[in-house]
Amino acid sequence: MKRALSVLVALFSVSTLVLGSLLDLLEERLSQDVQYLQALKSLNQAQQRLSKEENWFIPYFDLGADVVFVDEEFQVQVHPRFSFDMNGWSIHVLNNLSVNSEDANWSGWSFELSRDLFQSEKIEDLEDQASYLEALWSVKNNRDRVFKNLVSEIFNSWIARQKLQLLREELEIRQRIYKEEAHCEGITVSKEELNTARKVLLSLEGNLEDLERQLLGKVEVDEPLLEETVEILESLVGTQTGEDIQREDIKALELRLKAAKEEKDRSFLQYLPSPSLSIRWFENPKPGQGEFSIGISLDWSLVDRGERNTNVKNIDLNYRIALANYQNTHDDLEDQLQSLEMAIASLETSQEIAEIDLKMAQTDLEKARRRFEEGFITEDELRLAEIEVMKRELDVKQIHFDTLITQLELQILHGVDLVALLEVTK
Repeated sequence: MKRALSVLVALFSVSTLVLGSLLDLLEERLSQDVQYLQALKSLNQAQQRLSKEENWFIPYFDLGADVVFVDEEFQVQVHPRFSFDMNGWSIHVLNNLSVNSEDANWSGWSFELSRDLFQSEKIEDLEDQASYLEALWSVKNNRDRVFKNLVSEIFNSWIARQKLQLLREELEIRQRIYKEEAHCEGITVSKEELNTARKVLLSLEGNLEDLERQLLGKVEVDEPLLEETVEILESLVGTQTGEDIQREDIKALELRLKAAKEEKDRSFLQYLPSPSLSIRWFENPKPGQGEFSIGISLDWSLVDRGERNTNVKNIDLNYRIALANYQNTHDDLEDQLQSLEMAIASLETSQEIAEIDLKMAQTDLEKARRRFEEGFITEDELRLAEIEVMKRELDVKQIHFDTLITQLELQILHGVDLVALLEVTK
């Protein structure tokens, strides 16, 4: 990770302007991506739930008020209330202020401490931590998804525009050659050869229309932006991931499995009474009421219509679901990693083939140049040989770009926060 950051810092110093334009595009895409914005919202909510436990010492302060008309005069009742939640304990501190036209009286402070004795804070904590990790992974994964799609669009847009230029020139040359050959039909050019040339023209026209459609709404890419994007990706995919997979969603599944196991171990409590403890203190107790009291209340359902049995069965099912979800996700992830590694190996083979095709085209070009110098072919035919070489060069670059994107996907599967390395914050 540190190695990747140091490389990126060096890249930033080379061309801040171009990199800034890439980051601007990325931030613009993030600001418009609904899934990413929804993930941010879920993360904020999950963080708030966690902060409630971490900041237990900060009380909630509520203030209620009532205005009543009694004995031909208005009275105002003000109810200040302080409350805490700490490790399953609920703490409330209350008072009441009565204000009328003559005086104001406090009823006196009261203190109440209570908790459900069979309540499990551990399960709630595990669920809250799992929700936070899931939300964190969703933000990171959606952010990396937007980045990967943007980079793919940059590569595809540049390749398509280069091919479009070559196709237009090739189409123009072949149309010119076709017109010249059409005048020689039956003399030096057979009808079959002319039909073959016409078929090539129609195919080129179709490819040209396809490329023009692909470029509709795509980002404009210049050479500096392309070069910087390639350099950044080559640096990112060089980040060492190791064999361990550090993904928040996997950790969240593990926490949910622990919570389900804890709940399963406590399922017998469904058949027991639900006791709660309460402790109260009154500054000014009412007549006949003690200043201090402590008590235990029981809530026990002795006869029901099968609800408790259903709850126990569902608790067991929840555990089995959590276990299967954890195992299946691990297995699916391993399959995806293996598939991407195989795809990278296949791309390496394709790269070798494309380089061989390029060398063959370059050899054909050298032959065409000699034949042109000797007067055996026209300048248009020589230019077609040059265009063929450029097309093969684009094939090599296309495979290189595809390899970078696939390696990028491999990093994302390992849990690498790619956008964080680019220091993009939303």
